[in-house]
Amino acid sequence: GRLTIAGQRLATEAVRMPAAWLDAVRTTGSGDRMRQQISDPERNEEVLMMGLRLAEGLPGDRVSWLDPTIVSDMEADGWLEQRADHLRVTPKGRPLLDAVLRTLMA
Repeated sequence: GRLTIAGQRLATEAVRMPAAWLDAVRTTGSGDRMRQQISDPERNEEVLMMGLRLAEGLPGDRVSWLDPTIVSDMEADGWLEQRADHLRVTPKGRPLLDAVLRTLMA
């Protein structure tokens, strides 16, 4: 899961067995087995992976870290489009979304 505490984005992992989870909550106050801070690059990648699955895509300011040459090349290939300050996957790019994401995050 994901959790924000005091402005820090954390990755969490819960104890899986219901009885063990309940025991952990009783003894430690949390059913989380792990909490780890998410770095800015990891957060950017998560935003990209989730946002490009949406029909409207992502606001341009959320993807300003992407290499503009790669984005332009993918636009020329018809996989992405930028309009109204948004980046989105085209209907042609949607079936290839995993490849589009790998290329953008390379």
